[in-house]
Amino acid sequence: MDIGYKSHIGNMRAKNQDAYLVLEKSSAKVIILAVADGLGGHNAGEIASSTLVKEIKDKFENTNIIDEERIQEQEVIEIIKEINKIIYEMGSNDVNLSKMGTTLCLSIIANQQVHIFHVGDSRAYIINEKEILQLTRDHSLVEQLISQGEISREEAETYPNKNVITRAIGTDEEIEVDYYQCELKKGDTILLCTDGLTNEVEAEEIKDIINKHNCEEAVEVLVQKANEYGGHDNITVIVYKPEVVL
Repeated sequence: MDIGYKSHIGNMRAKNQDAYLVLEKSSAKVIILAVADGLGGHNAGEIASSTLVKEIKDKFENTNIIDEERIQEQEVIEIIKEINKIIYEMGSNDVNLSKMGTTLCLSIIANQQVHIFHVGDSRAYIINEKEILQLTRDHSLVEQLISQGEISREEAETYPNKNVITRAIGTDEEIEVDYYQCELKKGDTILLCTDGLTNEVEAEEIKDIINKHNCEEAVEVLVQKANEYGGHDNITVIVYKPEVVL
């Protein structure tokens, strides 16, 4: 399996509040990948993201809702909603964990399809020789302002509240989960990452790095570049090149 993954604290943060998951269900020929970026004071963000990843692993390791032929997306969404309630209740019952939350970018790859379940501003991309395609749309204040025509994408790069997100796992009792599906073609690479990468490294440079290296080398170079350009946040990257026949 051609895959690379790495999480790094960055240059500015005291703790790494990111978490990630790489799970291969060989019996079902399914790969499950996830990144999560925790938010909240004290250890709260770290607890939110690590709890989310652990719960996903526990629930998906022994489930039959995922197999090579069919991903039952509504049932996956219901599982994410259940985990959201678990994290929300943890935050409600402990003053030190109050208002904690986490992003989620979950990718399930099976039968030459990628299925993305998304909350927050961590991202999923498809990369090939020709292009880098962002599959997810950020749940963020700047993305909202762009869609309303109030600021341009160029202005968003330097907008003061650039990192404010409008949706996260665990901050509210109910959550809406975005779902995306994409057919994989020969030469496609999947990238999942937290904003510690995309806030520092331009999309074209990300594409070039992934096209020049194998997956393990690519994650090392991407994290190195993010730190070189500032490393203002934790950085988590998963790069996976599936075996695609067509």
